[in-house]
Amino acid sequence: MPLEEIEGALPDLYLKKFDLADCKDGDFNRIGQHLGQYISDGKCVSDGLLFDNIDCINAGKDTEDLQTMVWQSLKRDDSDMCGYSILPFGDAIPFDKMMIAARCKEKPDYLKDKSLLTHIIEV
Repeated sequence: MPLEEIEGALPDLYLKKFDLADCKDGDFNRIGQHLGQYISDGKCVSDGLLFDNIDCINAGKDTEDLQTMVWQSLKRDDSDMCGYSILPFGDAIPFDKMMIAARCKEKPDYLKDKSLLTHIIEV
């Protein structure tokens, strides 16, 4: 399912796509800085996030942080609830108020046995 087609099919929604297979050291903070521009008073201007290749994260020192971000987003937690924040000044990402889509070839090991509030669609 090409995520680009989803973005084009939903012109009334503002969605931000991150291909996590392309991430490297430092990208975790850059993602936080980018998302921080769209969050105010616990709300996000963005309607949702599209995470691609969640099973292919190899970002050096940022790998575990990116995996935690994916887990928290799929768990639909406000990132402050678990002491997890990537935004400047300790703000939370309101995952619970956003639409989240994640794509992978197989369920990653880091999500196995984790609590998720999500539907898995196998195509």
